[in-house]
Amino acid sequence: MMIAPPVHITALSSGEDSFSERMLLLTHGIRSLGYDVTSAHALLNPNAINIVLGSHSSADPLNSWTRLSQLASDIIIYNWELAANEATCFNQRYVRQMIHTHVWDAHLNNVHALRHAGVHDIHHVPMAYVADMHHVPTVAEQDIDVLLYGVMRPRHQTTVDALRAKGLNVQIAEQTGWTNQGLDALIARSKIILNMHRSDSAKAIETSHMAYPLVHRKVVIAETFSETDMDDDICAAVLYGHTEQLPQLCWDLAHDDARRHELERNGFELFSQHSAARTLIKPAIERYLAQSKLTPPEIGNLINHSVALPTTLQLGAGEAWHYSYCNVDARADFAPDLPIDIGAPLPFGQSLNSWRFGQTMLEPAYFDKIIAKDVFQRVKDFKQSLKNCLDLLKDGGTLHISVPLDLSYDAWSHIDDRRAFNDTTWEHIVNDFWLYGFNTHRFDIIETGYGVNNAYGVAVLTDNGGDWLAGRRTPRVVDRQNLVLRKRPLNEEDQGFLLQPRFMD
Repeated sequence: MMIAPPVHITALSSGEDSFSERMLLLTHGIRSLGYDVTSAHALLNPNAINIVLGSHSSADPLNSWTRLSQLASDIIIYNWELAANEATCFNQRYVRQMIHTHVWDAHLNNVHALRHAGVHDIHHVPMAYVADMHHVPTVAEQDIDVLLYGVMRPRHQTTVDALRAKGLNVQIAEQTGWTNQGLDALIARSKIILNMHRSDSAKAIETSHMAYPLVHRKVVIAETFSETDMDDDICAAVLYGHTEQLPQLCWDLAHDDARRHELERNGFELFSQHSAARTLIKPAIERYLAQSKLTPPEIGNLINHSVALPTTLQLGAGEAWHYSYCNVDARADFAPDLPIDIGAPLPFGQSLNSWRFGQTMLEPAYFDKIIAKDVFQRVKDFKQSLKNCLDLLKDGGTLHISVPLDLSYDAWSHIDDRRAFNDTTWEHIVNDFWLYGFNTHRFDIIETGYGVNNAYGVAVLTDNGGDWLAGRRTPRVVDRQNLVLRKRPLNEEDQGFLLQPRFMD
């Protein structure tokens, strides 16, 4: 008879109680399977399988793979953060944890996105029903109409104001400090739990913000966009509405006790049909044990792994590294995906080793998009860098440029700055393509704009009726120029500008 290994659950987030519900789910669910389960905040057990939540938090010194791997050998990273474009938690340290070990993710969309980002050993383990999660007391009066669940974001304020304008009592769960007792008390007093997206670009529902209220027979209303993705197991138990519909939807339900009580019962019955322990956690643990017993263990990315590079390339990534891009930088100490100098000849066709993507290589005409913010004023060989960008892009691919203007505060402000640009420089560069060795393709400017980030510049523009032309020619007003260039083949007229037919044929 196989003896079940002990399991230890910990959260490494900066707030001790921010993962309390999920730790309860795991503790009771795994214990019901016959495992010996312990839990503690910010503490690993070297003699157990450690299920680690919240290890994305940069505030905790434990959150590096070097430190975690010194404290325990059996680690499962359980990710609950949404892999949205604006997500800052998916930095090099967090992704490095993921590629070295076994990963559970609560969101199915994340699994697809993070596999493309180089994380091989990742599996969907969503939140579901655990009977022993019942902790919220019953109260005689529900005096809170709407409880906004999760962290209050600036985009939520309009909805909260609209709810209060209708006379509804709205409370914010975050204001409890996420203590168990404080949150449970708020849930008990609430008629409706409101779940809203973090940002306008979010595409997945945070199911962790629904499971705990559903277990306690609460109506959950969730904000949805036209492209929102939802887990089938939970979507039938929840009401949905677009952002502008939420105030009226909440008001109607807060004043219709019969319908609300019916929805409470139906939501609980639908959600409770899906047992987290048997249908989700049991196979997830068994999969980890099976992989760890192989010789050698197949945990994390394998030594000879290879992942296709993302089709968005970020140049000079530095501290702006993003998990969904291929990030290159001439400075290896920034831990780019590939240490490449865009101002030098590129190693096309050569085998390259990436800490994230494994064995890979750069290919011409591969990328759909190149991002170059504060790059071209610093590269050693400007002509070579432009030629490299043209070669790397597919036909129709775009180069997104942001550079300080020569009269701005930012021009010549960095130790590596080598040149400056005025508001007509890029027109000359694009029109004089033949001077840059562009013999088959060229760039066209398809978008151009300007940015002002200083109070003086805003005041001058306001005083001049928003005259951007005057602003661009006035020192210290306009900070930077933003352009989008598109690659296209040379046409017959373009070919007439090439040096060979002009001067030698």
